[in-house]
Amino acid sequence: MYPEFIAIYAGLAVALVLLIVIVILQICILKNSGGSPASHRPPARGGQSSAVFCRNCAARLGASDKVCPQCGTPR
Repeated sequence: MYPEFIAIYAGLAVALVLLIVIVILQICILKNSGGSPASHRPPARGGQSSAVFCRNCAARLGASDKVCPQCGTPR
């Protein structure tokens, strides 16, 4: 084996270890997030109705609106 290749193999080993660590961290983050950010909203208090806003333009949506009346984004 040529001595020049030792540095190349060491670099490849370090890169492989970093890649494995990154993949493991991404899996942990995905497991901890649990879903979409919309699922982390607090529940409405008592009998009060909570207002719903468009996630794109922040316009207030009516109870029966399926799409935003201003920008057309689905609810």
